[in-house]
Amino acid sequence: MQEARNILAAYGNHPSFVMFSLGNELHWDVSLMRKWTDELRSADSRHLYCFGSNNNLGWEGP
Repeated sequence: MQEARNILAAYGNHPSFVMFSLGNELHWDVSLMRKWTDELRSADSRHLYCFGSNNNLGWEGP
């Protein structure tokens, strides 16, 4: 989490910094990753936050 905060501090004001993803195709504890993205969002709400991409490609939604 400290590395994520450091990234926000270093690059958060850059005009091309619009989205922060914790990683790609992560298969960790979803509640933990949600907690981390919520913490980042509360620290800096200007960006989009997610904890992975492509995890559920092809899966039907709820």
